[in-house]
Amino acid sequence: PGDLSGDPAKPLGSETCPPVYPASAHEHAKAILHAADGIRSEFHLKDSRVAADMQAAEANAQKAQAEYRAAWKEEVKAAEAAAAEAEAEAKKLQDTAKTKARDARHAIDGGRPLDGGEG
Repeated sequence: PGDLSGDPAKPLGSETCPPVYPASAHEHAKAILHAADGIRSEFHLKDSRVAADMQAAEANAQKAQAEYRAAWKEEVKAAEAAAAEAEAEAKKLQDTAKTKARDARHAIDGGRPLDGGEG
């Protein structure tokens, strides 16, 4: 098995790393961990702000969509009212045309002038 693994790594870990770290190393590790906690808190705060911004944007989008739908419904109602008014006017014109055509036929049949005067 020694032939397959090659030469051992040098230097040995016990030669480069002390078995017990000095107090300054422990203090430095605490400072690094404290800084990491601060960074994590900052990211959490940013994440919270982003989440709040996203919720506000979603609420604004829903509000805008509801306003658009309401405006669209009002436009549809106005268009339907205009169409009904146009249909009523068209019916009046059609009735007037029918009446004039009937009067013209009667005038021709009875020998009266078309303008209703005496002939």
